[in-house]
Amino acid sequence: MSKNNTINGTPGLKRIVPAGEPIFGLGAKVTGRNLAAISYIVSLEAERRGVPLGIETVFAATGELVSITVKDDTKAEDFVLEVGDAIVLTPQALEAQVLPVSLYNQVFREL
Repeated sequence: MSKNNTINGTPGLKRIVPAGEPIFGLGAKVTGRNLAAISYIVSLEAERRGVPLGIETVFAATGELVSITVKDDTKAEDFVLEVGDAIVLTPQALEAQVLPVSLYNQVFREL
């Protein structure tokens, strides 16, 4: 008997979600490799808030990502994302949140 998709090997017991389209949040760790994912999350925030947002990236001479700055003309200061951060956009939120990766790993589970 296959134990795939069973909880602790209990035959017939399965994890379920309500029928229909499940709604999940989006998250990405701030790395150069994840730049496309980060820009996608920022674009969704711009769409939800109805304001233009810009992204400025800084790379070291070695090619490593140093930081990403989110430009928002509706706020007094720009927002800086640094390597070691994670950016999260939950379904209900208008604005993305930035968390240390350690907290991101504690609070969220990547699917």
